[in-house]
Amino acid sequence: EIDPYGRDELILGWEWQFSDNWATKVRGIAWETFNQIGAGLTQLGPNRRLIEITENVKDIADVMRSYGWVDLFVADGRGTREDAERALASVEDARREYRGLQLELNRRFRNNWSLFTNVTFAQTQGNHFGGSAFNNTDDDFGEQLHLRVSELDITECERRNAVTRHPSTQADCQALRQFLGLPLSTTNRFGDANRERPVIFKAYGNKLWELGEHSFMLGGLFTYESGVTWSFSQPGREIAGTFGNTALDSTATLFVEERGTREIGGHAWTNLSGAWGFPLGGQVSGQLRLEVTNVTDRQDLIGVSSSDGRPSQSKRSWSQPRKMRLLATFRF
Repeated sequence: EIDPYGRDELILGWEWQFSDNWATKVRGIAWETFNQIGAGLTQLGPNRRLIEITENVKDIADVMRSYGWVDLFVADGRGTREDAERALASVEDARREYRGLQLELNRRFRNNWSLFTNVTFAQTQGNHFGGSAFNNTDDDFGEQLHLRVSELDITECERRNAVTRHPSTQADCQALRQFLGLPLSTTNRFGDANRERPVIFKAYGNKLWELGEHSFMLGGLFTYESGVTWSFSQPGREIAGTFGNTALDSTATLFVEERGTREIGGHAWTNLSGAWGFPLGGQVSGQLRLEVTNVTDRQDLIGVSSSDGRPSQSKRSWSQPRKMRLLATFRF
């Protein structure tokens, strides 16, 4: 029985132009997604056969009980029935929520120039993010309950530390020891999202000159984004050998730190634009516009590999590069 993906959203805003040249806006935003649909969830079913469960199926705990998972848990010597029920009881529904406050203040000055500013304060929380795992098994929602942390996982974590040789990017591998033999952990359940930026500030100004039928405009946008948090993770490798299946169930994601343990600093950049408007005769006019993104070409680090703390090869780990674009527009 699959429930459709859903989203509830509420936005309350207030806008006030308290003079000819001043205006302000305030908005409160709250939304929540639920019944999020993820990839098929691999679980150990009857006769130790792997079964696939759609991740937003209702009452996963009951589904697992119906497949005899509790009996398997006890038969494999992993704990008592009470331990198994405790694991099932900790499974949470998949959801994500956002809470934000946006403040905006705009001013129009003499001689055709204006300044617009806005700042957003926000918090994003969740336990399921479409492929990003936040728990010491597969993810926070619908854990692969037949997996467990082993000594080999700790050894693998230490091996990764030895390879990096950078103390600042080494994980506390011994933090995994408290989860040895457990089917799941609750160290990274519903909470702040990785890569969240709690504060974003923007200021935009422009100036317009009108000379007969010609017009010239210069504008600039300054953006600042606060730092983002991240934490170490690694793939667990012992689990596949436990039940003799290497095709479907060879690894699981192990988080060796709580979310938000480490942080990448904030960054800022500036965009500039200029435009020239000109007549072409009759009702026809044209405009040439030059836009430059990240004028100083400042390449700040905004993402790292969660396995070793180093920048990944993806361009998503860096702020946008400098980019120039020339646009020609004709109106008739």
